[in-house]
Amino acid sequence: MDNPMRKEYEHVFINNEWVANSSGQSIDVVNPATEEVIGRAPLAGIAECELAIAAARAAYNEGSWRRMGFADRAVVLNRYLDVILARAMDITSIIVQESGHSFGITFSICVKAAIDICRRQLEISREGFDQYTPVVTAPNPLDGYKTTNAQASVVVRKPLGVVAAIVPFNACFMLSLVKSIPALAMGNTVVLKVSEQTPLEGLLLGDLALEADLPAGLLNIITGKPEVGNCLTAHTDVDVVSFTGSDAVGSAIMAQGAPSLKRLLLELGGKSASVVLKDANLKDAAMFGAGNSVAMAGQGCALSTRHIVHNSVIDEYVAKLSRMLWAMPIGNPMVPYTQMGPLISAKQRDRVEQFVALAREEGGKVVTGGRRPSHLEKGFFYEPTIITGLSNSSRVCQEEIFGPVIAVIGFDSEEEAISIANDSQYGLSGAIFSQDRGKAFHLGQQIETGYININPTAVSPDLNAPFGGIKRSGFGREWGEEGLKEFSYQQTLTYPIG
Repeated sequence: MDNPMRKEYEHVFINNEWVANSSGQSIDVVNPATEEVIGRAPLAGIAECELAIAAARAAYNEGSWRRMGFADRAVVLNRYLDVILARAMDITSIIVQESGHSFGITFSICVKAAIDICRRQLEISREGFDQYTPVVTAPNPLDGYKTTNAQASVVVRKPLGVVAAIVPFNACFMLSLVKSIPALAMGNTVVLKVSEQTPLEGLLLGDLALEADLPAGLLNIITGKPEVGNCLTAHTDVDVVSFTGSDAVGSAIMAQGAPSLKRLLLELGGKSASVVLKDANLKDAAMFGAGNSVAMAGQGCALSTRHIVHNSVIDEYVAKLSRMLWAMPIGNPMVPYTQMGPLISAKQRDRVEQFVALAREEGGKVVTGGRRPSHLEKGFFYEPTIITGLSNSSRVCQEEIFGPVIAVIGFDSEEEAISIANDSQYGLSGAIFSQDRGKAFHLGQQIETGYININPTAVSPDLNAPFGGIKRSGFGREWGEEGLKEFSYQQTLTYPIG
């Protein structure tokens, strides 16, 4: 068969076949670090979307997949993950070239962590989900309540049907796995729409599915413009939409799915807070903050981009954070020691520049960064940037920038810190730093967010725990047992026992 790590695709993956793109349209895949074209991918249309949905529906309705036991499905999916793991370094190389993420972040988070999340979910699924209710007794109305019957129930998990998984550019490969594998583990079939900005890392999963002998129709992979996404989210043969992206698009998906009452799993934007108390270990807090700035060049919805720091230590914190960011190597992400690569496109870099200009207009001070690196002539690079002097109500502190820009905000009391942290339309992630661990835990519970880190030293979420947000960061959970259950419904079977 063809090399699974190819960079040229003319077809989309439907029903275990590479299907010609009827529109004939294709897109160049550009390396954002070099601005060079590294490959091509098809730009699918409505016809391919319809074919993919039909294949998934037929595999669900007529195939044996949903009727298999959890353990049997886990065997098949673990075989698929084995094939992916064997190609991990080659996959990492493709992602780095296509997304611009550093090699270390790509391998550890986008590839290895994604596989680990899915492995754990398959372990959980093998254990099954049957729950038995206590035995209850009640008079029998059929004989005038002269006798008493005993009964009990078993509650089982059943698949929902066809899942549309729609993933963004910043973590295309990772999210493709952590949406598709749990959906398949629960007996569903999947239509995966990958970002047209990073299509290669999604399409290569089709080649690997063939190598792993994944049954036909279970995983279908397409690309396409927004109208293809609209087709998926509105189609009556799609039962579930799992989407990661902006809150504006998430809101539109809710409207599009409403007529058919689709189940939705939305992981949307974020403007997460890192709260640094006056007794915090400032070195650890600054290291975490610096990592959040350079990871994926700040293009991550769960990254902490508001640093809320006690005024008694804010100057020392900013100095430490600034020194750490100044020392971070920026450049070609294929170089092993590079800590931060480029933004995904010139358009995204323009957006970041506009927000930094807005910060200055709003009275903010750019302490570090705030410009394109002078030593890099090619690529969509932007220096990690620290901004001070803004109120939390400023646009820079309220809107998701999706770039390496950190706003540092001061506070005097713990109550004020919590109030600032919660004064956001988002609630996805966050962190709190204090050497009083009990206090940190107590205050962390008061922050309105789906995920909170206590005294972290790196971006290292618990891969066994559920992940997701509240408010305009969406709803539903991924990862762990809860992430599996999102792709199923409960069926209760009640039976007499005496």
